[in-house]
Amino acid sequence: MQWLDRESAVVGRTTSLNDLYPGEMCRVMEITGEGPVRRRLLDMGVVPHQTITVVRDAPLRDPIEIQVGETFMMLRRREAERVVVTRLTKGSAS
Repeated sequence: MQWLDRESAVVGRTTSLNDLYPGEMCRVMEITGEGPVRRRLLDMGVVPHQTITVVRDAPLRDPIEIQVGETFMMLRRREAERVVVTRLTKGSAS
C-alpha cells in the first residue's frame, strides 16, 4: 500500500477511499470486486454518486470512520480500497 502525501492530493482526481485523510470529502464513482463485501457496502449506502466524508482514522490508520449521509460507519482499509472515488476537498492538516 502506498501512502500519499497530503500535499500531493489533487481535488477532482479519481482514487481509492483508502487514500483519503480525515476531513476530506469525496464522491463515489464505483465499487470494485464482487461478493459479500461489495453487497454490504452497497446495502450500507456506499453507492455511485453518493458523497462521503472521512471522519477519522484509528490510531494505526485501520479502520477508518466515514459519514454517508446521516450515517457514520467504520470500514477496514481493505474494504475502503474497493471504493473508487473522486476527491472533492482536501483534508485539514493536523
